[in-house]
Amino acid sequence: MVLSFPCPTSPLSFTLTLSTSELVWAVAGVCVIFDENRMTQRFFVGHDGEVSCLAVHPDGLLCASGQIGRSNAKVCIWSGGSYSSLEKRRRRRRGRSSEEGGGPRGGGERGDRSSEFEYPRYAPEVCPSLQLPIGSGVAALDFSPDGDFLLTIAMNMHHTMTMWDWRRRHPLCSVKTHSAPVYMCHFNPYQFHVEEETRERVYTAVTAGQHHVKVWTLR
Repeated sequence: MVLSFPCPTSPLSFTLTLSTSELVWAVAGVCVIFDENRMTQRFFVGHDGEVSCLAVHPDGLLCASGQIGRSNAKVCIWSGGSYSSLEKRRRRRRGRSSEEGGGPRGGGERGDRSSEFEYPRYAPEVCPSLQLPIGSGVAALDFSPDGDFLLTIAMNMHHTMTMWDWRRRHPLCSVKTHSAPVYMCHFNPYQFHVEEETRERVYTAVTAGQHHVKVWTLR
């Protein structure tokens, strides 16, 4: 049997990996989570435009996805790790039924179908979406090494970079990056520290695009 999946062919093509070893990618306005061990898929369907970028939280379970939209450039933050919790609950129930001397009703085949029915088909959104005040879409995004902040690049004339406190949905600072297209932004996980005197957190990030690469210090 051969499985085929439609994937974007633009310079923004991406496939990421969760801590559950599942693969994540986007097709049009849908984010797909694929588990090759169980040959199953889950979906995040909270977008109303084409998904343009993806990022995975340092915990390996949360995901952020940005979209293209003329008047609705937004970022959705959602959980890709709901299968693990359901699997643990299912195993606990099976353990209790074994201790009571029972088993899956109707035999093993019916029990297998029941576990498939419990498999979460849609990934849940964990907080309201972030609305970019400018731009027609989100060109790139990334989580900080500690997972507390989110960096976004807007699809506007100056490709404005914004640092967010994503849990509070609050933009902390913004800066113009470049007039040429910007394809990626990424925090440096090895250059992050807290200043002793001010207790201020200092991050290093890089943006790259058409004929340019820039390194930024964010505090």
